[in-house]
Amino acid sequence: MVNRINLNSDKTQFSLNLSPEQKAILQMIGNGNLKQGLLVAIDQAGHFWNCGLEPEMDLRFVGLVTTLPNQDED
Repeated sequence: MVNRINLNSDKTQFSLNLSPEQKAILQMIGNGNLKQGLLVAIDQAGHFWNCGLEPEMDLRFVGLVTTLPNQDED
């Protein structure tokens, strides 16, 4: 799946075979930009990993709660 990774560079080039559905998801979260969608997905994956979510967990049993900052504290 990955062709080449250079860990000593700020840039990484790789090719990824995506299904049409996966491509549509990345474009959607990237506002039409596939690269931006991939970067958002990586950021979110890192966040959820740090929260304890692991790949083998069944996502049907994982919940998500969003909160807004308290505007009174500004």
